[in-house]
Amino acid sequence: MALDLKGPYADMAKHVRSADATLNKQMSAVPGFALEFEWVPAGGKDRIVCYIKDLLPGGVDADVFSLDGYEVIAIPGM
Repeated sequence: MALDLKGPYADMAKHVRSADATLNKQMSAVPGFALEFEWVPAGGKDRIVCYIKDLLPGGVDADVFSLDGYEVIAIPGM
C-alpha cells in the first residue's frame, strides 16, 4: 500500500462488495493506493494476483498514452 499516494480506493472497489457489512466498511476506509491485489472467484479454483510496479504519479505523458482515434464512452454501472 502506497500511503503517500491518494487513491479513490472506495470508488475503485465500490463494485467489489461483500455480504459482510464490516468488510465493506473496512474497504471504504483504506487510505492510499493499493499496489497489490488479488481476485479469487466464489468457487476458489482460480486466483489472479496483480502487482502495480513502476508507478509514476502525476500527469499522463501524451507520447506514451493517447486516446487519439478512440471514442471514450461512459458505461453505466461501472
